[in-house]
Amino acid sequence: MRTSYFDISSVAELFHDYVFKDNTDYENLEHYLEEIGIEVYYAEISDVDGYLRINSESGLPRIVVKANQYSPRQRFTMAHELGHLVLHHNFLPWEKWNQNKEKSKDEVLEVTMMYRGGQYSLAESKKEIEANDFAGAFLMPTRKIQKIIQHFRESYGRNIRMSELSQLMTDQFKVSGPAASMRLKRMLNE
Repeated sequence: MRTSYFDISSVAELFHDYVFKDNTDYENLEHYLEEIGIEVYYAEISDVDGYLRINSESGLPRIVVKANQYSPRQRFTMAHELGHLVLHHNFLPWEKWNQNKEKSKDEVLEVTMMYRGGQYSLAESKKEIEANDFAGAFLMPTRKIQKIIQHFRESYGRNIRMSELSQLMTDQFKVSGPAASMRLKRMLNE
């Protein structure tokens, strides 16, 4: 079955609502992930942005993020690994999560590479694109972007330029400029 960008965005936005509820404290993503049963750790790692594993003692999923990275990039990595967990490992925090017995060891399930050129197979590349799409929609839901656009039109009496929208998204959702720009490009292409 082909998973579309729209399907991934819809799932990601549902998770956004479940994780954040009515909160807009996006800088504390780690806290909200831990509330739904996902451990978040920071580590001194050099060749990857982060990875996903299962804690063999608790059985909980664990997202490990590069400690010395820009905080918006860390949040994107957390959301990316959440995307893998939801899309590729069937994690539903509102249900008892039954990971496969062969994955109950403390093994790495997914890795987010800092430099992505030529390091993934076609199937792995597809999963990485899906996790990135999930992360973008999770961190920057379409309906909230639409509210920014509407508020801008009402406040300034004109349409918003893409650069202005990207900056407002960066400020509101606490994401990087490149993440906001990529989200807008993906939204416009689908």
